[in-house]
Amino acid sequence: MKILTIVSMVGMGGGLMACGGGGGEEAGQALPACEAAEGILPHAFDVAGMAGDYTLRLYATNGDSAGRDVAGTLHLVLQADSLREYEMISGPVSTTMVTPLYGSADVKLSAVGAVTEGGLASTDPVKPGVAVIERHVDLGVELTLRFGSLSNMRGRTVFDGAYMALSAMWGGSDRFGGSWGSGVMASSTQGYFCADRVEESE
Repeated sequence: MKILTIVSMVGMGGGLMACGGGGGEEAGQALPACEAAEGILPHAFDVAGMAGDYTLRLYATNGDSAGRDVAGTLHLVLQADSLREYEMISGPVSTTMVTPLYGSADVKLSAVGAVTEGGLASTDPVKPGVAVIERHVDLGVELTLRFGSLSNMRGRTVFDGAYMALSAMWGGSDRFGGSWGSGVMASSTQGYFCADRVEESE
């Protein structure tokens, strides 16, 4: 019988803490500390190595949902080579961004005041629920996880409407985190997140 175990990076400073606020985890389950932080991933960060399953926790820091958090799941897989290049609405492919991973998520975004364009459950690689966008700049890797199948539809660039994106600012082989922002029209909310890898074991 397979069981799910959360792989945590206990040695990354701080201790373990039990996080409250919904998400369906068992009462008293300990998760690694998750705090707001800034930074940028190094150029050598193994983005492809992020493929896998995660427990995702979002914390809201502003708006009506400030102080709330929610937990859910995130599933990432490698994108096909033919779909890795980032396609713009005008047709030409961006030379500065790639989409090495895509996937899906199951999390109640409304609990932290977040909204998105399209669903999170789609596993279609041309319009996934989650798209991972990698861009190398002078200081390191800007890594964005964009939520919403309509926002992620290949060849479509959305300039208005709802949006939800996670910006990974730190990470390792089993854990990553950073900030997130979401909004629609003149309304917006933001916060921070962490994702802990979940592994299957016999």
